[in-house]
Amino acid sequence: MDALARLIAEVEARADSLATGRDWPCHAGCDGCCRRLAVIPALTGAEWALLAPVFAALPADRRADIRARALALADHPAGALVSCPFLDGEAGLCQVYAGRPAACRSYGFYRGARHDAFCGLVEAALPALEADGPLLFGNQDALDARLDALGGRVDLVAWFRDGPGAAG
Repeated sequence: MDALARLIAEVEARADSLATGRDWPCHAGCDGCCRRLAVIPALTGAEWALLAPVFAALPADRRADIRARALALADHPAGALVSCPFLDGEAGLCQVYAGRPAACRSYGFYRGARHDAFCGLVEAALPALEADGPLLFGNQDALDARLDALGGRVDLVAWFRDGPGAAG
């Protein structure tokens, strides 16, 4: 199993351990995290390799729409929230869910030292979620370090403008 596959398996096990048996706020159609990103997402090469075939399997019109929305982020005002171009805004679902990046898989289940990138719905639900005891969230800072060790990151704009996403 390669490093990204191990990391994803650990993230998914953590998410399952936190959400199982609880009324966890994350569910299909809850897309607040996808609509309010603090920065343009940047993925490692390994994450792009996982996402690329899922993206390529989408119908051409969806790929074109996603590409246009990603490229439009180049003109996004600094500091303004970003909506993920992979989000199907009508359904509230990720169009590349099977290949989604580690940050998407870990959001709401991992916390960093600054606690500045965490789901408000999970935060509000914590008293009820911790009724049977405190939850052990994953370490977002350690996860980011492991992702950084997989290689440099390329943001969505660059991937669609200059990388494999430019081709189709």
